[in-house]
Amino acid sequence: MLLIVVADESHQTSSSSSSLSDLIKSRRSVRSFIPNMRVPHQSIEDIITMGIWAPSAMNKQPTRFHVEEDQSILSRISSSIVGDPHGLFYDAPAVIFVFTENAIEGIEDVDCGLAVQNMILEAHRIGLGTTVIGWSRQAPELIVKELNTPVSWHYCIAIALGQPNETPIKTRTPPIIHWHSTTNSQSQEHEKHEL
Repeated sequence: MLLIVVADESHQTSSSSSSLSDLIKSRRSVRSFIPNMRVPHQSIEDIITMGIWAPSAMNKQPTRFHVEEDQSILSRISSSIVGDPHGLFYDAPAVIFVFTENAIEGIEDVDCGLAVQNMILEAHRIGLGTTVIGWSRQAPELIVKELNTPVSWHYCIAIALGQPNETPIKTRTPPIIHWHSTTNSQSQEHEKHEL
């Protein structure tokens, strides 16, 4: 028997649904920020708040955040990791470093990633640009030392944040999906056409 469950969307509007879709599709990583334009602290708090509303394994809510605006500290970290004081964080006026604490072992990065996705979408919604700094994971001990974070915090990733000074337009390639149907017990790989 094939059971099809249809979600009750009576409480949703088509406009809110399309707005989320548009938000997701229009967000791009920004690597150029308007110089000397600080991000309001309330905006940063709002972005982090959206992060903590992400799901987490067993609802541990393990994400922790350090906001760094001191350019000398950011330059030192950047120089140590990529050999260029401006090369890692793109001179963003603020960088949110994301950590976890007391997370389910082996799931830390998943919890972190879910929170980060919420955060970069919220930043985009309010007109700010972000890029997720994966290279920062090359030196977690250095980052912990420079930021002087609690020893129980485990480093995950950083988000460069600021007023965008560019408008990236790169699109996405169609997804590659492996479908398995119980009706014909065959597996096929399809390239789904872009909507």
